[in-house]
Amino acid sequence: MTGAIPTSGSVLVVGSLNTDLTVYVDRLPRPGETVCVARAVTSFGGKGANQAIQARRLGAAVTFVGAVGGDDRGDDYLRHMEAEGIELRVARIGDHETGLGFVHCTADGTVSATVVSGANARLSAAAVEAALARGPRPGLILTQNEIPAESVIAVGLKAREMKVTAVLNAAPYVSYGQELHGLFDFLIVNEEEALAYAGHEAAPQDISGWLRLAAQLRSIAPEVIVTLGAAGAVYVGGRGERAVPAFHVQAVDTTGAGDSFVGTLCAALVRGEDLDSALERATIAGALTTLGAGAQESMPGESQIFHPPST
Repeated sequence: MTGAIPTSGSVLVVGSLNTDLTVYVDRLPRPGETVCVARAVTSFGGKGANQAIQARRLGAAVTFVGAVGGDDRGDDYLRHMEAEGIELRVARIGDHETGLGFVHCTADGTVSATVVSGANARLSAAAVEAALARGPRPGLILTQNEIPAESVIAVGLKAREMKVTAVLNAAPYVSYGQELHGLFDFLIVNEEEALAYAGHEAAPQDISGWLRLAAQLRSIAPEVIVTLGAAGAVYVGGRGERAVPAFHVQAVDTTGAGDSFVGTLCAALVRGEDLDSALERATIAGALTTLGAGAQESMPGESQIFHPPST
């Protein structure tokens, strides 16, 4: 681990690519119930690709490592990422389909999802190591938990070997035991993930409680960020403690808001911004992403982050 914030360079993202089908419902169906809806949207998704797209839209040079299937959806996704200006090191897994995400979005913008991993599950540690061994050296490496656990571990080990700042958005929750400890500089999780990694069942009742919980997660990584939705975010690490206020908007669809936060944070860090500024911009980006339908379709550009609408 470097223990330092990068001051220049590119962002290298290792992660998932999914085709998302988002269904808009007044409420989630009960067990055994069928609910008919009037609207659904198909879009590009997957935590890894979402975060890469957001970082690129904010001006960072981005390289993406992942896997797609040997299907038309995989072809479409690769063309989409190339059009966004992202360098690709993506494996084609011919006997698998490209990942799929099934998202339910309720009237208040809250989302829940089921992911079919598809080709993402075949992104091996060996493939990750080979992709990371290709130059040039990035300023920051970012990954998430929608790829195999062994591949996440490989990212951390390779980043440590390369002496590159490593960020893990440990979503969704995966039980690693002690394997993660000491591999990543930054750990970013939401409320539910934070509770799971800390071994807690009951959520803290205030920001002070979340700061204490975040401090417990420093056994995994020295810099910890917990995103709290409408309550903002908290940071605990080598630079002290921060409670980051939310940027309030009227949410339409929260799909991709967390990914926008992570991608923006990483882009801000590699452009040389200090942590406070990076956290503020990430909070704004996550909020702005909730104003439209879908994830990548709603992710803001640089002008929106630096000149956000008044709340």
